[in-house]
Amino acid sequence: MHQSGYSALRFWILSLTFAGLSCFIYLFYSSAIYSAFFRDVTTEINQATESNDFSALFNTVLNPYALLSGIPAVYLGPFLFFAFAIGWSLLYAKLKGKKGIEWLKHASIFTLFLGLAIAADFLIAWKIESFNHELKTMNGLASPDWKFYTEFMFWGVFILGLGSYVVWKMLTEAIIIEKDKVNPKRLAHLLREKLQLEITLLEEELLKHKEEEQKLLTILKNLNNELNKIDIKLENIYKGVPDLVHSQDAYYRGWIKYVSSHPNKESLIEACEQVYHEFKLAMTPREHIEFIPRSLN
Repeated sequence: MHQSGYSALRFWILSLTFAGLSCFIYLFYSSAIYSAFFRDVTTEINQATESNDFSALFNTVLNPYALLSGIPAVYLGPFLFFAFAIGWSLLYAKLKGKKGIEWLKHASIFTLFLGLAIAADFLIAWKIESFNHELKTMNGLASPDWKFYTEFMFWGVFILGLGSYVVWKMLTEAIIIEKDKVNPKRLAHLLREKLQLEITLLEEELLKHKEEEQKLLTILKNLNNELNKIDIKLENIYKGVPDLVHSQDAYYRGWIKYVSSHPNKESLIEACEQVYHEFKLAMTPREHIEFIPRSLN
């Protein structure tokens, strides 16, 4: 099956059914028109008497004399019913999408067209049944309470005729729809719709990523602001370190001078130097810390 949904098998089945039904409709209406309007009762009775076969007299569905009659109306009449079927299809298509006055206008034409088709079928069925009644009357077979609308032949001809070209119309539309599936313009339209859908999905995905990127940038900006605040705090903490070291040096010198006259000066000086060197060791690496402000570009 084609990616557009086209099936060659379905197309050919529809086409062969359509061809067979077209032949049947042509033969049926040729026979029906001949039987309704052009039969010669006297001639056919004489022929039936000579052949001793009266069954052909009542064969009004597929009359063997129709296609041999040479009457133009018999040959051309069936095309009227094909036209009815095509007209229905075209008028029904115009009804779609119409509203208000436009819809009413096309619906009225469609109803009129349908009424003409039903009237033509009704007329043919009535004429055939009337002819059969006339034959039965001449042969003494007619029912005294005959009414055409109670006879099977009348409804058989009417329903078979009307139903056959309604089905023919539906087959025509189905074939057109199936064939249109591989129409280059339609295929191009389907491809365009597919590409447009893919573009739309990609745009939605891109928008989603942009929203996520914006959220991440906002989070990163907030983190940098927090880091800047921490840097400022650290800078405030360590900006007094040089003064502290200077004060410690002055204190150390003053303490050495103070204990120089003390009896235990050696142990006091040693303890003082130990504390002094520990302090210097702890403070020296931090004296060279550089505080670099952080900011988003």
